[in-house]
Amino acid sequence: MTPDQKTLYVNDWGSGSVGVVDVCTWTFVKNINVGGAAFSALSPDGTRYYAGVNDKVYVIDAAMRSLTTTWTLPNKPLPGQCELPIIEDLVRPLKKISLPDESFLSD
Repeated sequence: MTPDQKTLYVNDWGSGSVGVVDVCTWTFVKNINVGGAAFSALSPDGTRYYAGVNDKVYVIDAAMRSLTTTWTLPNKPLPGQCELPIIEDLVRPLKKISLPDESFLSD
C-alpha cells in the first residue's frame, strides 16, 4: 500500500500481473503485466513499486501506474561477491529471539 494509503498493489501470480486497486473506492484500476511476481516492495517514498520474478525486477512508476524499466539480475554472484553474507544478514535477527526454557521436555 502506498504511504498515503490510497493505492494498493496486489501480486497476482496466476495472471502474471500486479493489480492496482484504489482503496478509497475499492475499485480495480488496472493490471500491469510483469510475468508473475514472487516478491515485491514499495519504495519508502511510495514513488516506485518493485516486483520480482525469476531473474527480473520490474520497476513500476506509482504515479503513472505503468512499468518504467526492467532489471535483469545476474545468474551468479559478481566477482568478489558471495551469497553467504546475505544469508547471514537474514538469519542474524532470528538469533536474537530467546526461547523459553525447554527443560520440561526432557524425561
